[in-house]
Amino acid sequence: MCEEKLRLLTAYDRSANQFSAQVNRLTRDVGKLSRNEYDAMLLTVERARLDAESARLALDQHVMTHRC
Repeated sequence: MCEEKLRLLTAYDRSANQFSAQVNRLTRDVGKLSRNEYDAMLLTVERARLDAESARLALDQHVMTHRC
């Protein structure tokens, strides 16, 4: 595995774990949150999802381009 692929895979793993943690936090706290808190947390979850998706796309692009 090339160094760049390992870096991208690590970034994807980190961002996917962050997304999962944010979803778990939202699920755990959903009944305890005010509407404003819920909306803010939902925005945090969405940002984490987009970060994970971006990291996955970068990894996919690298693999497609470099065939490694």
